[in-house]
Amino acid sequence: MSKIIKPENQRIVNHIKEYDDKSTFFRYVDLSKTKQGNKEEEKKYIKKVSYKDFEPDLNRPTTALLVVNGSADEDVEVHYNSKDIPLRDLGKDLRSLAYYFSGIHTMFRTCLCNGF
Repeated sequence: MSKIIKPENQRIVNHIKEYDDKSTFFRYVDLSKTKQGNKEEEKKYIKKVSYKDFEPDLNRPTTALLVVNGSADEDVEVHYNSKDIPLRDLGKDLRSLAYYFSGIHTMFRTCLCNGF
């Protein structure tokens, strides 16, 4: 292992690779049946649940779209803004690694290029 890459950073890289092994997860929608395909739902802020599973937070306003079956007036599904940040832990790891690489970049510019 390189002395410049701390073990914590290697853990972060491995975490990112779980989601983005092809470097496309955050740029493109993946509709394929790859191992990444099951992670696609985690990117969305709008969640789809069955009406029976929908439990709004009674302490704050909730906006939801209720889809009903036109022929039976039976509730089918609910789409709502979850307000939860998807992939919160991955976001923290991405910010941490970006900050680390920014420091490495600054160090190289300062030491090797006299700050340029």
